Amino acid sequence: MPVACESHYDTQPVLVTWNGNDADDASLTYGVVALQGSTKITIATGLVKPVGAASISSTPPQVAAVTAYRIPVTAHDGGTPSLSVVDTSDADFAISLPPQMVNLATQLQPIFNASCTSAHCQDANQPQLNLTAGVAYTALVNVNSTQAGCASYKLVLPGQPDQSYLIFKLAGGGACFTGSRIPKTGSALSLSQRQLFRDWIANGAPNN
Repeated sequence: MPVACESHYDTQPVLVTWNGNDADDASLTYGVVALQGSTKITIATGLVKPVGAASISSTPPQVAAVTAYRIPVTAHDGGTPSLSVVDTSDADFAISLPPQMVNLATQLQPIFNASCTSAHCQDANQPQLNLTAGVAYTALVNVNSTQAGCASYKLVLPGQPDQSYLIFKLAGGGACFTGSRIPKTGSALSLSQRQLFRDWIANGAPNN
């Protein structure tokens, strides 16, 4: 399933994956929906898949702003009576508008200034990270993470927010994550703030 801290643009297909187990049947019938608060969007009904790993790709609804969703998958077996069980994605994931143009100096640097003073955006494995004005771009773009297990990731890989370690650190999780969320103290950045970073990276992470 989509996992906590994932984000997708509303023009980008979302791959929903899960694993179904049944000792008595070779296949299960699934229903898949997206939940946004009390609003339910049907992705699939009557979807028959062999027992084991299963998936479906779905284009999300268009949104007017960053919107959080969860994905419940309901499995029905072929017994009499039929038994059902529901599994839901472990946390919210975000759907957003296509990437907007974002200015590093006027939109992102103020967030760094407010949230990343002193060591609030550093940890023991990446103590040299300097996000002050005039330095942040060089410190982030095409620079490898030095955190154990995640050194193959660039902090910011232009055009690839889902492969940028900064996004994982701001969200507190992702494809690779060690250490602590940044900022380490105070509140996490909001969905809309994190989206600014995603959009900036998606548009090539310009030094603007």
